[in-house]
Amino acid sequence: MSVWNKVLIGLIILASLSFTYFAMRALKVHQVWRASVEKMDKKLETLQEDSEVQQDHVREATLELHKLMLNRGRIWTNVTPGGFNAETSALSVTTDLPNPNGIEVGNVLYIFDQAPVQEGGRYLGVFIVTAKADKQVQLKPGVMMTRAEVDQLQKSLGPWVMYDVMPSDSHEVLAKLDEATKKAMFPENCVEEYLKDGTVQADGKKYERQLRDYRVLLTDYYRQRALLFELLAAAQTDNHYLQNALTDARKQEQFRNSEINSLKATLADEQRQLGAVKTHLAAVEEKLKEIRDGVQQLTEANRQTAAKVARIQLEAIRQIDERTQRMAQTTK
Repeated sequence: MSVWNKVLIGLIILASLSFTYFAMRALKVHQVWRASVEKMDKKLETLQEDSEVQQDHVREATLELHKLMLNRGRIWTNVTPGGFNAETSALSVTTDLPNPNGIEVGNVLYIFDQAPVQEGGRYLGVFIVTAKADKQVQLKPGVMMTRAEVDQLQKSLGPWVMYDVMPSDSHEVLAKLDEATKKAMFPENCVEEYLKDGTVQADGKKYERQLRDYRVLLTDYYRQRALLFELLAAAQTDNHYLQNALTDARKQEQFRNSEINSLKATLADEQRQLGAVKTHLAAVEEKLKEIRDGVQQLTEANRQTAAKVARIQLEAIRQIDERTQRMAQTTK
């Protein structure tokens, strides 16, 4: 065998060994990649399953979000107040987002302080849109406001938040608030039920307060307040009439008192005159008695005198008759 053949055989053996080595390496790499692919396939299946679960969660969350948006309505935050005219009840505000704001004339909006309750945030009232121009919105109160509500509105510097649907009551939202915040939000006569909401009672049952529809409650409150305002206005009108009648009665009383005083003075004068008349009457009666006594005495004297005169006349007649008879006898 020649040297070249030996060299060729050596090269063939070296090439075979190289091919064997590379084949083994390729096989190993193939096995590694195959295992990796299988692993990736399993991971992909897991990810697909997780993706389907996540998609289900996303769909549920989207549905809940839609429900929340449907119940909550639209919200405008960072609303800047532009002043309230107490005479015309006109309120001007400027919206920030969204842009355009989508507010239309006639919309009913519920306005709150954007600040938290513990920082003085309060419900400011319900308003109706009367005009709009870009981000400027003109509003008027949806109900008649009290002096206290106007003062609270004018003292609020903003920013405000506006809702086109009154926020709904919720166990979950209030559960995130601490006790001090709840006490600041609710009056003493009902704050206890908000503090107990969600707590486990002694009997092991979870206490859940009854949820409230604040829009319905406010509507009923405004209706009752309007009725009370009407009753108050009627009472004030009646009181005005009564005050006028009382003033007239007092004038009549003063007039009657003056008349009584005048009549008392007249009565006193009449009584003085009556006293004088009585005194004069007593004197006249005394004088009359004296005159009557004098007349009686005079009458008696006249009667006696008349009797004497009659006797004298009878005696004179008798004497004349006698003389006449004597003269007649003498003549014969």
